[in-house]
Amino acid sequence: MSVETDIINYSCVALLLLICIGIGIYHGFRGKNNQTPEEYLLGNRSMGLVPVAISIFVTFQSAISLMGIPAEMYLYGTMQVYMQVGMTLSLVAALIIAA
Repeated sequence: MSVETDIINYSCVALLLLICIGIGIYHGFRGKNNQTPEEYLLGNRSMGLVPVAISIFVTFQSAISLMGIPAEMYLYGTMQVYMQVGMTLSLVAALIIAA
């Protein structure tokens, strides 16, 4: 890799970290009105079904899954598709049952 590419890569990572730190500091000062642990940890139990379902779905479809699925397809062939279809159907079934 060239020096220019390294500088660009490190600059992007540093910018991403600064943005994440900024978001954390902003919400740290803004969210001082959440006094009880229940309000802080559970959102005062006011979260709707859709945000919770999206959060669970995104958790299952994490970056490790996105990197690992192509490797699984390479190793095991198209049998991996059946697992992904089953995983998607189970998430949809869980959403329907929870609603």
